[in-house]
Amino acid sequence: MKKYILLFLATVMSLAFTSCYDDKGNYDYITEEMAMPVAIQQIDSISIAANSMLQITPNVAGENGAPLDYVWYVMQRVDRGAKVDTISHERNINVPLKLRAGEYYLYFRITDTSKNVFRSVKTPLTVLGSDITGGWYVMKKNADGVDFDYVSTDGAVSHNDVLASVLHLTPLKGEPREIAFQEGYTNQTVNSEGKTELESNLTALHVLSSADCMILNGSDLSLMKTAKDMFFETPKAFDFKMFTHDGMGTMILVNGRTVHQQSFGTGLWSFSKPGEYDIKNVMDGMSNIYIYDFATNRILDIGAMTMSGSIEEVRVTGVDLKKMAVSHCLPHKTGVYSPDCFLLAKDTEAGTSHAIYAKISSKAKCTLYNLPNDCPVFNAKVMAMPQDPTVIYYAEGNKLNVCTIGTAECSLLRTFADGENITYIKNISGKNADNTKFDDVVVITNSSNGYRIYRFPLVGSAGELNVTSDAVLSGKGTAASVMFRQ
Repeated sequence: MKKYILLFLATVMSLAFTSCYDDKGNYDYITEEMAMPVAIQQIDSISIAANSMLQITPNVAGENGAPLDYVWYVMQRVDRGAKVDTISHERNINVPLKLRAGEYYLYFRITDTSKNVFRSVKTPLTVLGSDITGGWYVMKKNADGVDFDYVSTDGAVSHNDVLASVLHLTPLKGEPREIAFQEGYTNQTVNSEGKTELESNLTALHVLSSADCMILNGSDLSLMKTAKDMFFETPKAFDFKMFTHDGMGTMILVNGRTVHQQSFGTGLWSFSKPGEYDIKNVMDGMSNIYIYDFATNRILDIGAMTMSGSIEEVRVTGVDLKKMAVSHCLPHKTGVYSPDCFLLAKDTEAGTSHAIYAKISSKAKCTLYNLPNDCPVFNAKVMAMPQDPTVIYYAEGNKLNVCTIGTAECSLLRTFADGENITYIKNISGKNADNTKFDDVVVITNSSNGYRIYRFPLVGSAGELNVTSDAVLSGKGTAASVMFRQ
């Protein structure tokens, strides 16, 4: 009986295999073109400047009203760990390219959602660095908010309203403060897996208003951070005053009456240092940053090189600051090992007026200069000192004046047009496009027609200026400050 059962099973299996073999032509096969009739023409390789508009109308055939989903995305050309950035879900792409300078692949994929099948093409994409590099940056306010204009050193490249028109970003709120360039910046971010990532040795542009801040990559102007991303613990309110850094990479941010520090390589602002301070200017040196605190009449060291890592008082010799009513602190020599400043003050006991020279290192050695009680510098809202001569340039409406500290003499340098009032004075030095050096006093005037910027060269060791030149820059809006990036 067992023999017949085995014979029966063999016969059944033989018939099954024969049936499968004979049935090989009974399936319906379709071509790739039938499954996904859409065809995409290959896109040529692309080279484009960072923050430019990426505009592509792809050559696509066979769409024929099918339910199609479109997506454009980019990936860096690296061996592993490339991040996918989706940049559009439109068929025709027209978006600002917010990518760092570098080498990428651009992908265009079309999916038939009824069949869940797709076609895609990829093309090499090279993102070039920005043409906004060395030159003049003008911080300003217009009807849309706080923005900045740019003119290259040789004048060949210029952009107005860079945040809004070039970078397609929303201008900052509040009042314009300053724009600063920094080398050796570290950008700290948290990836999708919650891990901290650091990018070191970057250049950065810090664009600061009273109510916000943007940190832009100095190479391609891609946005790295806004104010809410800049702190280990975000302050309850933003009232930014100023930003600076010393020659060792330590950065200081003044927010209202508090001071935040960022040491080299950390990427985020620390908790505020203890205490509250009334700060109007900073004296940045090679390794330390100093302030005059108007609230307590003290010179303080707020840099990273203090032994305790906190703010420390600098011992003052040569004058008793406690009996002085200080109205102005004017940085003089900065960026050196021992920076200095001049304090304009009234002696509350003697009733006399003075300019106090303070040379600062481990202590502040002060020298007293007499000024007339009615000296106009005490009432000036806009003033500055050059790096070397001991003179004060100050504004009275549309008049530019100079006060020589050693002789206490004040004189008029130039009168601008009616309604063209001086709002900013600063000594700026650097190299022109032809590599010649310049050492200028830069003056900003504002009027109902916009702003003008003048460059007056220092022509003598006693602070003499050549004030005959016309405005070198002009624009719309109200300008607040200017920065020169070499």
